[in-house]
Amino acid sequence: MGGDGTGGPSIGEPMPGITAASAGVITASGLVKRWGANTVLDRASFHIGKGVTGLLGANGAGKTTFFGMVLGFHEGDEGQLQVFGLDPIRQGPEVRA
Repeated sequence: MGGDGTGGPSIGEPMPGITAASAGVITASGLVKRWGANTVLDRASFHIGKGVTGLLGANGAGKTTFFGMVLGFHEGDEGQLQVFGLDPIRQGPEVRA
């Protein structure tokens, strides 16, 4: 069991079975991000493959926070996020390249 209490991988742990070659573009599992008392992302899990993708949501829904996490600017509180099979926090320059 990961350190996040959900049974999934903890932040920074590789996702089982996901490699850079098979990752697609963005893969999230149990992703949580809090700003103080506000939970902005609450156990988000999804896979975004290659192609055109849009992200829609109301103001304050967490879109900008999510993209900050994808680019490695914000670390998640729980769960796992990979971009092209890379950890955006540890490998931010490679993700942004």
